[in-house]
Amino acid sequence: MHLTQSQSNLLYLLHRHGPRSRQQLSELTGWRPNTVGDVTSTMIEVGLVCEGEPVAMGPGRPSVPLHIDGNRRCVLGVAVRPGRVEACRMNLLGQRLGDAITLRTREGQNPVAQVEQLVRQMIDPEIVAFGLSVTGLLDSEQQTILYSFAVPGKSALSIEPIIHAAGEVPMVFDNDMHALASRWLLTHDVDEDEDLLIVHLRDGAIGAALLIDGQPNRGSVVGGNELGNTYLPVDDQRYRLEQVFSSNTLEQWSNGSKPGRLEQRLRLCADDDVALAKVVDLLALGLANSVNLIRPGCLVIASEYACYSRFISRLMTSVESYTLGPLIDRMRTELWTNSAAEPAEDAGYLALAHLYQNRSWGAVTRPSPQAEVAR
Repeated sequence: MHLTQSQSNLLYLLHRHGPRSRQQLSELTGWRPNTVGDVTSTMIEVGLVCEGEPVAMGPGRPSVPLHIDGNRRCVLGVAVRPGRVEACRMNLLGQRLGDAITLRTREGQNPVAQVEQLVRQMIDPEIVAFGLSVTGLLDSEQQTILYSFAVPGKSALSIEPIIHAAGEVPMVFDNDMHALASRWLLTHDVDEDEDLLIVHLRDGAIGAALLIDGQPNRGSVVGGNELGNTYLPVDDQRYRLEQVFSSNTLEQWSNGSKPGRLEQRLRLCADDDVALAKVVDLLALGLANSVNLIRPGCLVIASEYACYSRFISRLMTSVESYTLGPLIDRMRTELWTNSAAEPAEDAGYLALAHLYQNRSWGAVTRPSPQAEVAR
């Protein structure tokens, strides 16, 4: 099923503002009531929205609110990760349906073949969109994985077999950080006109995505995991930023003086932990460099570590010390402590972002002219 622009607009409004009557939707869109009625009738028929219980709003006929239907239609999310492929179904409210499916990838095995098989098994008439996320660098226009730790070898890999497996289901193909960013947009009350830099911190892994007007910027130095792969000169050596922010490097710089993995030491963030202070300061330098370069309106720190107040306080103090003065007051910072989820769910949000916005998140394969169109 391929949604029309009008249907996507109404889905987005219902997602953003909650249940609304046809009259309220007419006021929000500026469309004639008959137009709203025609569009919503089709959406009810194909299972995108449903009617709620009538609500008395004063004299006259009770108002009937329309909801996004969470029972009839769904999206498919598939994530390709190092060593595994994960998949799940989600309803149009972003709720996972059943357990996620995980397939282990043997060393040297082509994950595209696994995804193709999985998609052929899971695609059915209830699915209205399919999101595929992959770690690493992608060419969304050519529908190719350029480089990924999840893919053996260094040659580019086409996802064409997956596209054929999806058939007429619209498909969105993007990297894992843009999938995470799509979940942020759809689960938070944000101003989509605001430039947003979202940084995901994990032990030995740092991902980043830049959103402009609610869409990923692919040309930015932080647009697709490059932030973690930027180099910093440290003690006459070169370290990747995500290499710095890791238990291995922390233990190496500690020389046995402070035991414990990165997470344990971030939780304590002891004043006498010299090696950790060095790690945090270098992380702050990398973040500040990105802020100085792109000047976002909002910096989102997405990490389970963001709940450690001493660590965050020290990190943001250092970020401010490296940030150009005029930028400090105009940028706000948000912490996303519950950013961890099944990677397949993030991939599902790629599909939901496409449905709600009808704008391209990655390469979207559209149905052929002979495919069913929701009229």
